[in-house]
Amino acid sequence: VKGLKFSYQALKIQKKLGKKLDVAESLVFLAEDLEVSGNYEEVIKSFNEAAEIFHELGELEKEEVVKIEIERLKDFSKQMVDDEYFLNKYQVDKY
Repeated sequence: VKGLKFSYQALKIQKKLGKKLDVAESLVFLAEDLEVSGNYEEVIKSFNEAAEIFHELGELEKEEVVKIEIERLKDFSKQMVDDEYFLNKYQVDKY
């Protein structure tokens, strides 16, 4: 929880300073902290915002790294949904 608080504070400071590269990097750190909490929608949102900024700045390698993370999370989320479906379908938790 403390890490998440510091990530939000760092992001707020970087936005006030207007340093786009630092904002994008803060968004990546925030996304990593959010992932630990399991808030995958917010993680993807933060990663998407970071990717857009990296793209605007011509930081294409960093943009690609973030896009890979987004795809990894989408795959993970899909797997979680599929697993939940099969657990419910076959009533695995009831045994």
